Amino acid sequence: MITRAIERPKAPDPQQNRPPAAVPPIAVSGLNHHFGEGEGRKQVLFGVDLTVRRG
Repeated sequence: MITRAIERPKAPDPQQNRPPAAVPPIAVSGLNHHFGEGEGRKQVLFGVDLTVRRG
């Protein structure tokens, strides 16, 4: 009788592919936005900062 050891593939390390916790996946700083042109121009966002953290 011939027997062989079967090796299971190792589970991926979840820490290996994670970005550093200190770096948020989405960050915006000083966002301004307006609609229209000339005298009809209206600014609707004034220096908005946004950080979206994981989870």
